[in-house]
Amino acid sequence: MQQSQRQNVVQLIRFFAIFVVGLGAIYTTYLYTNWILALCFYFFLWKMGAFNFIDLMFSFMVNRSDMESYTNALRRADIMAEPIAKKLTEKGENEYLSYASSCMQGWRRAMEDAHTLQLLDTGGFFGVYDGHSGSGTAQFCGDNMFDFVSRTAAYGMGDYKKALYDGFVSIDKHLFNAPSPQRSGCTAVVLLVEEDQLYCANAGDSRCV
Repeated sequence: MQQSQRQNVVQLIRFFAIFVVGLGAIYTTYLYTNWILALCFYFFLWKMGAFNFIDLMFSFMVNRSDMESYTNALRRADIMAEPIAKKLTEKGENEYLSYASSCMQGWRRAMEDAHTLQLLDTGGFFGVYDGHSGSGTAQFCGDNMFDFVSRTAAYGMGDYKKALYDGFVSIDKHLFNAPSPQRSGCTAVVLLVEEDQLYCANAGDSRCV
């Protein structure tokens, strides 16, 4: 859309120059001959498109108004006109697994998503958190989710299903009771790998395949 806008400006300038030259030629013809010949010359220039400048000017004004409306709509939606396509890629492995992760900000003005990549002695803990209305909650979960899960009594007893459930409830209560509560929220999906066993938990509309 921006490239089209630039092309319209160039075309507008070109037709404006033709328009000015045409008016000058008509005026000169009128001064040194007569108005009938000047009128004929005007008709000739009009047929040749010398006065398309006027139509193009109105069209440009309308398109510019549409562009401003489009830009304002993007701003209200917290979306940029062009995506940030730079990717952050990470990888790691231990004797139980190998992992890779890649994230991209995309169209949002700020990165609202976060993740957890935690290698353990007997596996790993991984999570993806889709931020809503900000990045604060997602970032907190990305940094702390495993701590909340691993501190549960169930985790110490090897009851990993209950540990995931209790960890989710615990971090939710912590965020709710925080002195400065977050205005944002997030979904969450995590995967705990314990040797050859996989344990998955989710909250919200995020799923693990």
